[in-house]
Amino acid sequence: LLLINFVETMVTPALPTIQSYFGTTEEVVSWVTSAFTISAAVGSPILGKVADVHGKKKTLILVLLFYAIAVLIAGLAPSIYVLILARAIQGLGFAAFPISVAIITEMLPRERVAQAQGILSATFGIGTALGLSLGAIMDQDLGWQMAFHVAFVGSLILIGVIAKVLPESNVRVKESLDLVGMALLTSGSVLLLVYISEGNNWGWLSPNGVFLVIIGSLLLYSFVIWERIAREPMMKLELFKIRNFAVANVVGLISGVTMF
Repeated sequence: LLLINFVETMVTPALPTIQSYFGTTEEVVSWVTSAFTISAAVGSPILGKVADVHGKKKTLILVLLFYAIAVLIAGLAPSIYVLILARAIQGLGFAAFPISVAIITEMLPRERVAQAQGILSATFGIGTALGLSLGAIMDQDLGWQMAFHVAFVGSLILIGVIAKVLPESNVRVKESLDLVGMALLTSGSVLLLVYISEGNNWGWLSPNGVFLVIIGSLLLYSFVIWERIAREPMMKLELFKIRNFAVANVVGLISGVTMF
């Protein structure tokens, strides 16, 4: 997680250099960050569910393998559009965070869980600080591709360590994957996130933007309705009746929107 946050923040100061390197527009190069953000937001809950059903260690290795392949492609990208596609695949790597939280919750003694979760959360701040400071230096002296080369080597090392050291959790959810719920959540979230990403360029009340908001909202509303009637839902909505769970998620949403 420290590696992922470090690399993602390193990309930010490199955007002007990437724009100049590929001779593209500011609007197009902004998708280098937007593609990762949208993919991470949509992929994390889905891959978290896959981990619950098929095994957390196996899914974590698969997620990091996708991440490694994506950063390899990104570092060698011949065009801005290949780089954006690689960044979208790279966003799946962010699912390592919820999977890691689930792993430590299951494997560590209860009295050590809070400390471990605090360490995981700290990777956001530490990775961001290192990425912004070292990223500018690396971009200037070694080229923007170096961030992805570093991530590729680091990912391979991590995959090897996880495969050798981390035991597989015996805790499994004996359910089938809710493919309808996944499709509704993915399509609805993508449309709304594209609107948020492009609203400033299109105009917040432009026909394109309004269309995305309406269709995206309808899809997410359909997701909520489906999850209530599905026999094996992707997301158990009754969890939001638990006060601490609901408050924690609302606070997380507000703090996330405020920061970004």
